[in-house]
Amino acid sequence: MNILTGKEKKERLKELRGKVALIEALKREEEVLRSLSEPRPTQFREVASFGSGQVNDMVGNGATRLEEIHALINKEMCGLAESITFARNIIAEVPGERDRALLTHHYVNGLTWDETAEEVGYCSQHCRERRDYALGIKTRLHPRQRLI
Repeated sequence: MNILTGKEKKERLKELRGKVALIEALKREEEVLRSLSEPRPTQFREVASFGSGQVNDMVGNGATRLEEIHALINKEMCGLAESITFARNIIAEVPGERDRALLTHHYVNGLTWDETAEEVGYCSQHCRERRDYALGIKTRLHPRQRLI
């Protein structure tokens, strides 16, 4: 049983979401660098206009950045499994299947609030309010919202 306050739970879940977003961004950058390192027909003409030292520098810098990205991805992935387990434990304590689904979609699966709203059948503003209620940040919902 976690003894974190609602705000602390929210912050821990936000940290997980940040890690997932960082890993996704690093993977996108890795894809871009890989695609740039593959020779294309137009590059052969460009290579002729550069000195061989400039081309080697460009390739070397790209390879160095790819190595940095791999190291960052590996570092973040190591902590991700633990963070996901912690988040799932927080979410498991939440009463209400739809509220648990809402938190899982947004924080574990990385969906935006709009995408989460679509999945659970709420508007995005209501999702954020349900999150605060589910985590114990809010103690009451507006009377109209309790019916939903």
